[in-house]
Amino acid sequence: MLTRVLKALERDGLISRTTYPTSPPQVEYALTELGLSLSEPVLRLGDWVRDNLIYVPGSSDGTTTAADTFVAQQGVCRDYAHLTAALIRSRDIPARLVSVYALDLDPPDFHAVVEVWLDGAWRIVDSTGLAPVETMVRIAVGRDATDIAFMTAFGNAMMNAQSILVSRVDEG
Repeated sequence: MLTRVLKALERDGLISRTTYPTSPPQVEYALTELGLSLSEPVLRLGDWVRDNLIYVPGSSDGTTTAADTFVAQQGVCRDYAHLTAALIRSRDIPARLVSVYALDLDPPDFHAVVEVWLDGAWRIVDSTGLAPVETMVRIAVGRDATDIAFMTAFGNAMMNAQSILVSRVDEG
């Protein structure tokens, strides 16, 4: 799927590909001038979601679709991420959902965001605006909320306890 999308983006002049004669061959992609002109509009889609949705805990469940969230104009981080990915993908730009641990979320917690392929790399977009991306730790990456769920339960489930210990490590 990703290979097909990258080939289409290259065909449309949005990205360029450089192949290096290594074993195995190393391939790098970069946005062309036309592709770079799309970066800001793509990031603005995340801004649109943040500006037009209301964060309401308990307003959705595992069956809520991006279309449901668009109509209801409310949801939780999973719904924000799902709608943002759908809007970005509608522009034929690769996007994926990511579950992260957001240390600077108040309180620190698990969080759902989007990664979008821009300028040759995956860039995090947090449409909720609730946590700085530089303090997020990637846990899982997938196509949609089902792929990155923290827990899948069939029947009733009750959490008895949760304990997480995270320490900030300074680079250097």
